[in-house]
Amino acid sequence: MRRCLERAAILASLAALAAIPPTVRAQDRLLQDWTMFHGDARHSGWTGADAPHDSLLAWTRFTGDSIFYSSPVVASDGTIYIGTAGEELLALDPDGEVRWRYRTLGNLKYATPAIGPDGRIYVGDAAGMFYAINPDSTKAWTFQAGGAIKSSATIGPGGEIYFGCDDGLLYALDHDSSLRWTYPAGDTIRSSPAVAPDSTVLFGCYDSYLYALRPDGTLRWRALTGGPIKYASPAVDTANVVYCGSYDGFLYAVTTSQEFLWACPLENAIRSTPAIGPEGRTFVCAGTRLFCLKPDGDIEWHRDTGGVIYSSPLYYSEDQAIVVGSDDGRLHCVHEDGTGDWTFTVGEPIRTSPAPSADSRLIYAADLTGVLRAFGSPVDLGVDEGGGARHVRCVASPNPAFARVTFTILGDVTRQTKIRIHDLSGRRISELIPDGSGIAQWNGRDAAGRSLPAGVYYCRLLDGGAALPLILLD
Repeated sequence: MRRCLERAAILASLAALAAIPPTVRAQDRLLQDWTMFHGDARHSGWTGADAPHDSLLAWTRFTGDSIFYSSPVVASDGTIYIGTAGEELLALDPDGEVRWRYRTLGNLKYATPAIGPDGRIYVGDAAGMFYAINPDSTKAWTFQAGGAIKSSATIGPGGEIYFGCDDGLLYALDHDSSLRWTYPAGDTIRSSPAVAPDSTVLFGCYDSYLYALRPDGTLRWRALTGGPIKYASPAVDTANVVYCGSYDGFLYAVTTSQEFLWACPLENAIRSTPAIGPEGRTFVCAGTRLFCLKPDGDIEWHRDTGGVIYSSPLYYSEDQAIVVGSDDGRLHCVHEDGTGDWTFTVGEPIRTSPAPSADSRLIYAADLTGVLRAFGSPVDLGVDEGGGARHVRCVASPNPAFARVTFTILGDVTRQTKIRIHDLSGRRISELIPDGSGIAQWNGRDAAGRSLPAGVYYCRLLDGGAALPLILLD
């Protein structure tokens, strides 16, 4: 199945999806910019919007190589940036089309890009080169570090840039590439630094310490945990409380003034960054489980995903939902009380951290094969019946599917309403006529009754609508 999906995705050149209706664009939304790892410089993992209310797939894009821990970030204009293990930084349009690719010297397996106030994209690679790339894909500058960069960059409130390095140094650069300072930790740094509201710079290290630095790069304090802080990064709330997990299986809460609050044992190594919820709650992953912790550090509930979790959870405050990926090959959406909302099975581990789109309508997540997906509401397909375009909705379920697919049309169904299925070359495969309730069934065969190979197809309402991607499995 994996080979089929990869082959189909490489060939895929899906038509642009329909634009968001003006009524949706005009809605008042409380949004959180998602311009760096886990959202912001505090790594809050928070957005003030609604989560997608179902597991519908808006679009799919194969990026060209594996995506491990580099997670999508989103500019204010909707552009998506992500790094691959194939030594490329990608910029994608909101509809999933690749705008440009920038070739790096080393892989971007670990590092998530960061978008600066000037729109530049900052990221480091495994060859130790740190890049500042303009939004038009031209290079602004580079900086050579002393080892592989496997830490995501963080942009501070003054535009300063922080990142860790395998040489054991935390680097602070100005936006013009000049070096402000370095701080020597005791071992490799792969934790992404966070910046607290009081300007304290925090990061974890393989030497098992959580470090807190002043803005000038001098040590404020360090706290020893019982294991390496490897993939986990600290998250800081608005009251300067720091939450950080360790391979010792504890989530620690301490203030930037070094007041110890609590340590919660979660029994398994913590490989991701917690999300900060309301009223002092935190959402954190350990082993295969997603936990909700009370303000005092006690466990309120936990939910097992069935796979080890490297993905950092995303918290939607508007409808109190948490979204996280797992090595079980599924994206999980969970209500704040721990009950499940929906899951979407991609079949491959999801180690990236999900990110909301600029308009909050979609959520982006990538899997280990390098497929980036956008999840959200059904695509609006325009149908021209001689009286001008109208908007109806076409939903394919399940998607991906094993031959049997049910199409549901939400909107007025007339005698002219038809669903046409095309292959990637644009050749018409089949044409379906929905019944009076807007339902049509497809058996994965062409008009001659022949079974179709696994791959990516797309459907349209008549010939005037935008494409709805459909993945057919073996």
